[in-house]
Amino acid sequence: MRKQTKRRLIRYFAIAVLFLSEIAAAVAAGALVAAPLLPWAYRVRGGWGIGGEWGLILVAAVVGYAIYHQWLFREPERRSNGRKHRRGRRAVQ
Repeated sequence: MRKQTKRRLIRYFAIAVLFLSEIAAAVAAGALVAAPLLPWAYRVRGGWGIGGEWGLILVAAVVGYAIYHQWLFREPERRSNGRKHRRGRRAVQ
């Protein structure tokens, strides 16, 4: 029973690390967009405010998260042995 608890704890830790790495990728993408955009909007507006630049930063963060998530959890390449692999059903011959 103790071995199962240790495995479960390691699994939860791995899930937490993966999730935190996805969040870090989203923050990095948002920061890359925010670095030039926020000072520019401050100069144009003459002060801080809420405008469209925050929407662009949010979109960049979401896109960064989605791209990193797809890359992280992509299926490994399957070797083509002359057969097409179909998920969940067999190919009709």
